Amino acid sequence: MKRSYSILFIFFMIILTIISVAFCFMLEPEHILVQSADGVVKVEGLARESQDVSIDVIGNYLYKIEPAVSMLDQAMTITFDVSQAQFDFTIAVYKYNESLLMWEAVSSGIDPSVQEIVIDQSELGIYTVKQYVTIDVPDFLDTFGEILKMAPKNTVGYELATGFVTGDGSVIRISQKTELGGCDGIIFHGNKEEISQLERYARVYIDDVEQEVKFLIIGRWFVDETAGCDSGQVLGSVLEM
Repeated sequence: MKRSYSILFIFFMIILTIISVAFCFMLEPEHILVQSADGVVKVEGLARESQDVSIDVIGNYLYKIEPAVSMLDQAMTITFDVSQAQFDFTIAVYKYNESLLMWEAVSSGIDPSVQEIVIDQSELGIYTVKQYVTIDVPDFLDTFGEILKMAPKNTVGYELATGFVTGDGSVIRISQKTELGGCDGIIFHGNKEEISQLERYARVYIDDVEQEVKFLIIGRWFVDETAGCDSGQVLGSVLEM
């Protein structure tokens, strides 16, 4: 009996030692502070491990903040110094969605007289400060039946998004016109992605000015090259916004 207790005690001590060593090697959150070469953008926050964050200036108030390939452990604070800007319109911060090829607003409309803009983001990437616009959305963008017909063979999941083209050629995503779906409403990510696109035109109001606007409906398809939806399943939405 004493021998059994001794073995259990030794086993317990070994486990305790392993846990203690593991805690010793766990990295404490590291404070990160990086600033762009032009002094406009600053990224600050904590990361569980060293992230080698970098900021490249790629245009006028246009920045590539990396790494952009994965979600951060904690949201980082991105600060834009716009005190020297000459904006004479409402502005916003946008992030480029490289999967959908659209700009997405990550802030609300901001008065151009502000000195700085501060946002918290859990994913890095390409950011810009540009004009914030409001737009009347035509009714035909409420349905996605036509683009769903373009789904490639063996599609097992999808993301549908709508955007409009601005005067400078940028595509701005309309956040409320989104649909996610998959086989009987269950999304699978497959082993490759494909993109389809539809163009539509309509006369609508942008910031109270009526004009002809080009709209894009984008289908991002998750395809399983070995097998699609099971027999009897159909592509259907799981989330609409």
